[in-house]
Amino acid sequence: MRHGLSSFNLEERIQGRDDLSRLSDAGLDQARRVGQALAPLEFHAVYCSPLQRAQATASELLTVHGSPCQPQLSDDLLEIDLAPWSGLRRQEIRERFPEQERLWRQHPENLELDQPDGRRFKPLLELMEQARRFNDGLISRHLTELDGTATATVLVVAHNAILRCLILQLLGLPASGFRRLRLENAAISVLNLGRAADGGIAVQIESHNGTAHLGVTMPPKGPGPRLLLVRHGETDWNRQGRFQGQIDIPLNANGRDQAAAARDGLAAVPIQRAYTSPMARPRQTAELILAAHPGVPLTSCAGLVEIAHGQWEGRLETEIAEGWPELLQAWKVAPETVVMPDGETIQQVWDRSLASWKQIVAGLNPDETALVVAHDAVNKTILCALLGLGPAAIWSIKQGNGGITVIDYPGGGDAAPVVSCLNLTAHLGGGDRSHRRRCPLSPLWPRLRCCCDRSTSWRDRTAPPGSAMPCCVVTASSPSGGTPLGMGRWIGRSMPHSSGWARHSSIPTAFCANPCRDAMRPSTAWRRRPGQEAMEPWPCCHGPGPGGTAPRPLI
Repeated sequence: MRHGLSSFNLEERIQGRDDLSRLSDAGLDQARRVGQALAPLEFHAVYCSPLQRAQATASELLTVHGSPCQPQLSDDLLEIDLAPWSGLRRQEIRERFPEQERLWRQHPENLELDQPDGRRFKPLLELMEQARRFNDGLISRHLTELDGTATATVLVVAHNAILRCLILQLLGLPASGFRRLRLENAAISVLNLGRAADGGIAVQIESHNGTAHLGVTMPPKGPGPRLLLVRHGETDWNRQGRFQGQIDIPLNANGRDQAAAARDGLAAVPIQRAYTSPMARPRQTAELILAAHPGVPLTSCAGLVEIAHGQWEGRLETEIAEGWPELLQAWKVAPETVVMPDGETIQQVWDRSLASWKQIVAGLNPDETALVVAHDAVNKTILCALLGLGPAAIWSIKQGNGGITVIDYPGGGDAAPVVSCLNLTAHLGGGDRSHRRRCPLSPLWPRLRCCCDRSTSWRDRTAPPGSAMPCCVVTASSPSGGTPLGMGRWIGRSMPHSSGWARHSSIPTAFCANPCRDAMRPSTAWRRRPGQEAMEPWPCCHGPGPGGTAPRPLI
């Protein structure tokens, strides 16, 4: 994660690695929110930049989180060295060093500056080498986990430029890709590392630049067109693990819930145009999202259809392994080499999906935002291309059902793209009833679902059936009282929620008014704030309240 908002951030000054900038009050609050968001995770190690704004962020975060881990300070997490510019406002740099400032924005890898001792250096190239050293040290210290004999969650707290360089180095990308990524203060990115089949390190970006824990759906739009790339909601074949390809399987109930959640998450985002694969599952997803944007035209693009898996379509992986064991293994480790029987290659999908993408971008005005709904392989090839990766790297990108990725073109449709955030899933919340192990918050929380048709309790998907989340319990009558109906069973872990009638320091007691019927529609959770007599909707769900009243939806 990037440190919280600092004093120099607020003043729009260049910070670099000078230690004059301090964490602001807003930054402290951001750090606390991150600590709360990451509460379900157990940290096995914490690494931090020695600069005070990063240290203060890590300290506040870990205090709220309750982790016993002590941050290990590393000079290899220092921010980029922009010594000649440190402390200057951005406007001053534009006025005093116009050519260097332009180079820093457009080709930062070529920027040269002079140290006080007269040495000339390239700040970004030196930072990339620094990032390589940190990554090498991180991997060497966690070889056991990488080899699969154990698992570990490692937290890294540092700065904007060095974190982007860490990601570039892990993905094997050059410094010229620096501007292709965006990173907000206190944003969370999740990367999965493991041992590759060839003995190297396999890296997957699960999510990038998530800010839902800060109450911000996505980074604000700047100049130039914006595209919202969404993967369709879940189908029965997704859940069963069958290869779908171009067989036209519709959304299942959970997939429709995911699309509705994406609709709610994007309801406040202006959308002027929309595009979809002509297949049923992305079209249904797009139509549900656009229910909150009446009048927006939806255009089908044949180039966005899913990869043709040929004879693999409709089959489980175990069935494919029986008939094509070597080809399936090649698909897992070198997908760019595989020609599926009677199917497509990744290169063919790459060519047609990128052609459609470029056509969509070219048709957008600078002030427009477009929705694009497609498929797993299609989205991955598009994102690989935008990040500077090749077809061989499609497994390096995560695209969850209903996940949202934001791509900006600040210099216009002909200029380089910026992946502002990737695979956001916080909007799915408890309404996602899929069996995935990862969570909707960044995605770090365990997935939740309704315990049974008569209960409004929510359970941890990793817990035994019938376990209830400690956010609410069923009551017999009104929200002002009642007795539990026997569903007050709690999972054995500490969660930042109230448990039944027990109060929590930050969240008031919750009461459930009536049984819920289906996932998050409707919710019966209600709460009373301290000092208030009236009840209000519990923010984990929404729906009809006492007496049939319908409170506003809460996400």
